[in-house]
Order: sequence, then C-alpha cells, then structure tokens
Amino acid sequence: MKYGKILLSMVLAACVCGMAACGTTTEENYKIEDGNLVYDTDTSTEMGDTTETADETKASDKRHQIGETVEFNVDGGGEVAVTITDWGTSQSAFGTPYVFVNVIMENIGDTAITASHSLFDIYADDVRLPHIIIESGLLSTGEISPGRKAVGAVYGEGDGMTASVIEVECGGSVFVLKDGNENADGGSRNVVSAEEDTSGSVSLPSDIKVDSEKIDYAALSGNYGGMQGMSSIDLSMYSLPEDSSVGNADVYVQGGEYSYTGEISEVATNVYKVANTEGKEVLLAVSTEIAEYDPGENQDSGNLWIQLYVDGELIEEYMMLEHYES
Repeated sequence: MKYGKILLSMVLAACVCGMAACGTTTEENYKIEDGNLVYDTDTSTEMGDTTETADETKASDKRHQIGETVEFNVDGGGEVAVTITDWGTSQSAFGTPYVFVNVIMENIGDTAITASHSLFDIYADDVRLPHIIIESGLLSTGEISPGRKAVGAVYGEGDGMTASVIEVECGGSVFVLKDGNENADGGSRNVVSAEEDTSGSVSLPSDIKVDSEKIDYAALSGNYGGMQGMSSIDLSMYSLPEDSSVGNADVYVQGGEYSYTGEISEVATNVYKVANTEGKEVLLAVSTEIAEYDPGENQDSGNLWIQLYVDGELIEEYMMLEHYES
C-alpha cells in the first residue's frame, strides 16, 4: 500500500440506471470533445413518465471500490473493463504533492480501443486535481487490441494526505479510494511503527548487494522505480532519527502481492528492515553497483539501487528516479 506512498481518446457510454415506482430508465452517453470527457445530450433517451426524486437518485448511485471492475461500452461497438488496483500519495523532486492511481484497462470487446490517462479525474474533497505528468508508469495514450490490457498510473496534483475523501471519476462512474480516515478497502494508510513490527529476527540473504561504505541517510530519500512496471518505493529518512527508526518506506511491487508501509531500522550497513504486521522479513538493500536487471548503459553512473527481499527471497530491484531534499 502507498501512503505518501496504483483507460481513452474515445467515446465512453456509461449506463446509469435509476428505477422509480413506474420504471424510469435513463442512459447517459459520454464523448470526447476537445480532449475532455463531456455528456452527449444528443444521445440521451428517457422512457416512462415518472421522474426520480433527488433522494431516490442519490440512493441509486453506486461508488465502486478498489479492486472492483467496471465495464463500459465504447463508441463503435467496443467494450472495456476498468479496474483501479491501488493508489497513494507522494511528492515530486520539487516538493509538489500528488495523488497517483494505478489502473488497468482491458479490451473485452472485438474492436480496438484507445487508452488515455486524461479520461480519469481525481477528486480530493470534491475538488478536481489538475492532471500532471510523471514519467514513471504513466498510463499513456495508445491503442489496445481485443483481449489486450493497458496498465499504468494517473496523477493529480494535490495533497491527498490531508483530504478526507478521495475519488476517481471515469465515464460517469465513481471509484472511492478514501472516505474519512479510512481507505476504501478498509485499511489504514498509517505507517506501521517499529513497535508494531512482527517480523522477528533478521537473517541477511547470501546474495544481498550493498555498498561496503555507509551511504548517508539524506542521500537515500527519494522515489525509486522498479523493473516490473508499476513497482515503486518512496523512502523518507528522518533528519533526526529517534531510537532504532531512521525513516519510513512505502514499498509496492506490481500486482500488489508485496505492499508495505512502515518505519525502517538499519540492521546492517546499508540494509534496512521495513516494519510490518504480516510477520514478513522485509529488507531493503542499498547499493550504487549495477543491479541484476540493469541493461548496462548506466554502468558506473552512481545511481542508487534498492533490492527488495521478502523472507530471504529477492523480489524486485529499484533505481532512484527522484531525490527528496530534506
């Protein structure tokens, strides 16, 4: 999970159906106009003579949850299934806060469709967050053939940490990410403290890669991108570490199987343990050496790398993309 550390130049037709006593059904259609998703008044049809009251309309609204898949009809006979898999908050190298949402678009129809991050709007306490472009993992505009998927992130500029409610709109449907102080999936974004850690003792893997000389804490703070698509780490180091904790880490591996947000403690030179309540031994090994997946062109570049180990197994490798100034 992320705390502070997730598809269409096309037409989406979103069916929003409300039933009154005599049976009123309304189909709302959306289209792209000048790069924006707008309501198409020419294709709206209404059947029946009765009208829903405001309370009935509100009661029939459905806010979708993280992990739920919503299907849309697409102009030209196409069909797309949209799933929000995760979300989080972070900040750019210049300190600009943003909310990111990880999405999957799957073409479940028989014709090609087009994916684009611009068709998703992120709202924090009912205020639309402006789209920003973060190169790492952006859901870029492109065609998806039948049976294929597009996976990427949507970014909105704003402070998601202080917002009470965070939602995403797509094609007339609303996905709720955060409502009140809790996430939509019922979990908490709070960092797991070192006192809450249940991982037990540490055993360093034999193949772990770290620099022999200690890397300063201040140099480690930043955003790291993994080798597997949407994998990422946000690492924030304390300027004045207290007790055994020296900072906190927000760790995510594409697919969501490995997701941790906890305080970190230094267990060996350039090796940090991430506190968690799953009983897992989660280690971050920091190195300036070339990692296993490096293609070679950045040799001796001095980039910082982090290897993620869970219970002694190498899960993912990350390279620093942005450095956070303290």
